Amino acid sequence: MNPDSIILIFTGFDIMPYFNQLLDIGVTGFVQKTATREHLISVIRCAIHGESVISLCLLREMRNRQDSEQVTISKQLSKKDLDILNEVAKGKNNKYIASMMLMSQRSLEYALTQLFQKLQVKSRVEAVAKSKELGFILKER
Repeated sequence: MNPDSIILIFTGFDIMPYFNQLLDIGVTGFVQKTATREHLISVIRCAIHGESVISLCLLREMRNRQDSEQVTISKQLSKKDLDILNEVAKGKNNKYIASMMLMSQRSLEYALTQLFQKLQVKSRVEAVAKSKELGFILKER
C-alpha cells in the first residue's frame, strides 16, 4: 500500500529459496530470530538510513549456492557456447554471429535456445547478465 515502506524480514526459517522474490517486492533486510535486541535495533536503524541488512551466514550461503551453480553450469558450457555468449555480450546480431561461427542462422538460433536452457534464462539480456554474474564473460569497466 505504501511503496516507501521499509520492510524487514524477522524469521527463523530458511529464506534462500525466496530471496530474489523478497528483494523484488522491496524487502530491505533480513534478521534471524536468534538476533540480540541490540542487533535488531541496529538493523532497524540501518534500514531507516537506507542501508540493506543481510546476515553473514545468509551471504555465505548465497556465495556457496552461486559457486555450486557456476560449477554445474560451467560443466555444461562448451567453448562454442562461451564464444557465442561473448559475441552476444558485444551486442552482435544473430546473422553476424552465425557468419563468424561458420554456421547457419537456424543452427545459431538452436544453439542459443540450448544455451538459454543451460543458463536457465529466457533472453539474450538475461543470458549476458547471468554469464557476467557467474564470471563466464567479463563485465565492462
